[in-house]
Amino acid sequence: MSRLQKIQHSVERQWYSKPTWLYALAPLSGVFLGVSRLRKKYQQHKAYKAACPVIVVGNIAVGGTGKTPVIIALAKALKDAGFMPGIVSRGYGASMTTDGLVHALPFGADAHTYGDEPVLIAQKSDCPVWIATDRVAAVKAAEYAGCNVILADDGLQHYKMGRSFELVVQDANRGTGNGWCLPVGPLRELPERLNSVDYVLNNSSEQSELASSNNAFSLKPAGWVNVKTGLCQALTALPWRGETGTKQRVLAVAGIGNPARFFKTLQRLEVFFKPQSFPDHHAFSAQDFALANGLPVVMTAKDAIKCQHFAEENWWYLSVEADLPQDLLHRIIQHCEMFESTKPVIVTPQK
Repeated sequence: MSRLQKIQHSVERQWYSKPTWLYALAPLSGVFLGVSRLRKKYQQHKAYKAACPVIVVGNIAVGGTGKTPVIIALAKALKDAGFMPGIVSRGYGASMTTDGLVHALPFGADAHTYGDEPVLIAQKSDCPVWIATDRVAAVKAAEYAGCNVILADDGLQHYKMGRSFELVVQDANRGTGNGWCLPVGPLRELPERLNSVDYVLNNSSEQSELASSNNAFSLKPAGWVNVKTGLCQALTALPWRGETGTKQRVLAVAGIGNPARFFKTLQRLEVFFKPQSFPDHHAFSAQDFALANGLPVVMTAKDAIKCQHFAEENWWYLSVEADLPQDLLHRIIQHCEMFESTKPVIVTPQK
């Protein structure tokens, strides 16, 4: 582990426990909060209001909470209910967004060009996706294309983009951390912000006792998918094991916001692995897998889409699905139906 990684891990531990030396950065947290409030006030004053529902799926804390599977599940539910959803995203890490324009993801979009999360969402939801640094421009593009509901990926603090429904996805275990804003804590806004959103959805994947609560969901493993060929196998198959079924160590790779959650899932599945974590949105190359040295490799779906062109035959990713509470799905579909029913009817005068 490099020195930089050690510092990063130390900071993250204090974000979700009690700050020690991070208290020295408290003045910077005050500056961050002040600037954030001014930015929010300015952007809300000039916010663009779309003619269709805009559902923001975000968080007040940095780091992975499972937003991508939630968006995929919501998009599928809205399609089943007869809507035509479109998804807009910042496209973090995408080379396409450097020109400042709006880009619609084409069929077979490359993750290095369009971003790992947008490509994964497009593949799994079978819905149109637009990426742009300007979220408002992306929303307008989705409207122009005929989408009658828009899901905004991680856009809670982009107040220039008007929204009709705010959904916060947070880790049930981590919550709001130590309650401090960046850099002393993990928060982009104070915890009180949660009181003003429409729904707080807790990822209880690591806490089975919370899974039955009304505002909790879990990421349920669905099967193993070969990164190179796309072949799917059941969870119980453990395709890298020998014919005798004996345990075999695999290299478990995760370049996501919360790698620990992935590794804990593998433990529950009784996978005997050697962990290797990378920064979120890491641009993988074949050299990153030197530690495998012939071992089978398991990873997340988000990481797999960046490794397909150099993957080995014994590389697999764990497919997961968000099991969302029916209360949330009912509220969002009802919200979209009410939005549609209250739109003004334009009557064309008879000639």
